[in-house]
Amino acid sequence: AADEALCDIAAPFARHITRHFALLFASEIQKPPPIPACRVSTAAPPGAASGTGPIAKEPMPPGLCQLDAQVFLDVLMNVLCDPIAAVTAVGLDALRRFIDDVVLLYGVRRQTIPPAHA
Repeated sequence: AADEALCDIAAPFARHITRHFALLFASEIQKPPPIPACRVSTAAPPGAASGTGPIAKEPMPPGLCQLDAQVFLDVLMNVLCDPIAAVTAVGLDALRRFIDDVVLLYGVRRQTIPPAHA
């Protein structure tokens, strides 16, 4: 979003991604499974040498299909440390939006959940 040529497309995308991760963070859902260990195969897939036969596709590991909101915050902190001022400004805007959304969601939750009786 810091690139002026892409700003019209990237800025709304960054805002929506930020809101998505704020929703995930505030929902306090279970963290995604860890990324599985991968084995590197040195053997060629069947049919690769002859040019015939399908190449088997491995399914996407579940840890790569889901991202934890903590990962988003880690990336956001890296963006805030960038030496380019335009990039840092985008990160600061994203952090402000993230905090605003999380505070709003926790406020709504607090108003709608009745207090526990002692």
